[in-house]
Amino acid sequence: MTKVASNHTIKSGFYWQRSHKQQQTGAWRPTYNFGNSTANPIDSTFGYANAALGIFTQVSQASHYVEGNWRYNQIEAYVQENTKATFSHGVCPDCYSKVVKPELERIRPQ
Repeated sequence: MTKVASNHTIKSGFYWQRSHKQQQTGAWRPTYNFGNSTANPIDSTFGYANAALGIFTQVSQASHYVEGNWRYNQIEAYVQENTKATFSHGVCPDCYSKVVKPELERIRPQ
């Protein structure tokens, strides 16, 4: 929404987003145990070698996947005012003639 009054322009706005995100939660990836097993005749008795050979003693995985039901609202608002005023880093002519010019003449070598 925009309102113009004299030298002022006032703007305002509003934004609202409502979202739904389904996401798996929990330990749904399997875990492997490559430890030593004396009951396994092809066990290498070394965990890293068992992993390289694909010999594992135990695998665990979740029996079902949990679906998250995530919802959120994002709300934003703003108000802005603009004026047509101009600013200068300089000195106005009246101040220049009364203040700056006499000071420059005083410090300038003759």
